[in-house]
Amino acid sequence: KIVQHGRAWQWQESLAVLKDLGAGADVIATNATMSACAQAQRWDLSLAIMEGLVRGGEGVKLPTPASFNISIASAVHSGHWAAAFRLLSDMRVCGLVPKIQNFGAVINATGAASIWAATLHLLQEMTMLAVKPNSITYLAAIGACERAARWALALSLALEGRATAASWAGLEKLCGA
Repeated sequence: KIVQHGRAWQWQESLAVLKDLGAGADVIATNATMSACAQAQRWDLSLAIMEGLVRGGEGVKLPTPASFNISIASAVHSGHWAAAFRLLSDMRVCGLVPKIQNFGAVINATGAASIWAATLHLLQEMTMLAVKPNSITYLAAIGACERAARWALALSLALEGRATAASWAGLEKLCGA
């Protein structure tokens, strides 16, 4: 029933059913409710549910990678890069290793917000966790450096040897070539 409400974007009904289930709610019902809230642009509720999963007490189900994907996407789409950034740390608290899509979403958000230092921190963290950055993450990082007028850092990212043709095209655009 909760999944049906979630698919129909009926976040209020989904939330009511989740509340009625209480500690008996499984992760599928919880994820469906978070997704319904996110689709209805109620990122605050989606993130509050996630907070309950991460910080919850005994009997509370641990979030899955899918739970984090929903929450990170919700935070990113609502422009709350700091919440998305924190969710990456929460993944590790729950014993999960962030994947490229998790990092990519947060890097895109920090890059769009011109938070170049956080963006570069995430690239370093990816390397430490053996998650290989892709052209999308590099372009977002280069863009963040460009918006902050950190030209040397943008060039350094492109010259790392892992930058793709798309990264070079982005850098050429930044330099006005």
